[in-house]
Amino acid sequence: MHDLGLTIFSGLGMVLVLLPLPMHLRAGNAGTVFNIAWLFVGNLIFFVNTIIWWDSDANIAPVWCDISIKILNGLQVGLSAAVLCINRRLANIATSPNIVTSHRRKRVDLAIDIILCTAVPALAMVCAFVVQPHRANILEGYGCLYPVWSSWLAVILVYVWPPIISLVSAVYGVIAIRFFLSRRLQFQSLLKSSHSGLDTSQYLRLICLAGTELVIALPLNLWVLAANASTLQPWTSWYEVHYNWSNVISIPASYITQAPSLAVSNAVPRYLVTVSSIVFFIFFGVSEDAIGEYTRWGRRASMGLARIRSGRQQSWPAFAPRLGSTVTTATGPTSIDQQQFDNKIRDLDEDYRQRSYDDIATLEPNRSGFAIAVKVEREVV
Repeated sequence: MHDLGLTIFSGLGMVLVLLPLPMHLRAGNAGTVFNIAWLFVGNLIFFVNTIIWWDSDANIAPVWCDISIKILNGLQVGLSAAVLCINRRLANIATSPNIVTSHRRKRVDLAIDIILCTAVPALAMVCAFVVQPHRANILEGYGCLYPVWSSWLAVILVYVWPPIISLVSAVYGVIAIRFFLSRRLQFQSLLKSSHSGLDTSQYLRLICLAGTELVIALPLNLWVLAANASTLQPWTSWYEVHYNWSNVISIPASYITQAPSLAVSNAVPRYLVTVSSIVFFIFFGVSEDAIGEYTRWGRRASMGLARIRSGRQQSWPAFAPRLGSTVTTATGPTSIDQQQFDNKIRDLDEDYRQRSYDDIATLEPNRSGFAIAVKVEREVV
């Protein structure tokens, strides 16, 4: 079994999220950059998994599984944290009493964004290890999955993070929209004076992006939380949960195809990442700024190709002997003095004096110790 749709859309998502990246790097919007990074990593993992385990559930790449399942443990937390950073920044801009934001405030906001988007997901990865009963699960067609000992501790350490972060993000989003509507007449001048790197159109697109991702992700995260909370196992001890931890369980595709609920719960989180990537590109990849960026890339590429072609054309010799001429190379000793050179000329004159050539090219000393004789039968142009 294999999921061709997931392979195609995850590969497409990797490309689409990277196209607007240079614009957001210049704007200094850390939340959007981290959102791009987490979407790219998620699509990359799903794409590689579907390729490696196309029709297999064998433990082909154990090291890749160890790395990828740790990242998957923090993926939804990282995406939720990135949306939180976007809404938090928009709310700070909309509610700021000062027109100009100080450099110190910008540095503090950047540090908070970095902590939320990197340290918090890393902490979630560490906490997930507590309820990881064995090394990995491998599902045919989908690759590595992280196993979870579904207990009350797993609800606290794994499943509750994304919904809480999304709820906090929703509060910031409501604040940003409310103050934007109340100050919309002076908002353009506020954005320019605050040096936020945003205009009104970009501000609105960020609000719509964050709102759309919240609408998609928050219900899914709540559904995952409720589904896992309804089937809890007792937590006994660390030793019992992690007994035989090095085990890798292979799951054939027939196991989930016979249960529609399992198939849905397995596919939906993966397609959520690809859908979020496409939504992100719709908001920022086809805007006027993005089209202008693509145009500049095209011009630079055409100029580079033109330089390559012109360099190849200039590498051809400007003069070449016509048909009928003969070019020969005569090698001599590594060093030649003037007397030897004169003797060579005299010998050549005597040798070719009786021949019906129009001209005999003279020889000149060569720095590398070689001499070249050119015998011309036609005009050289």
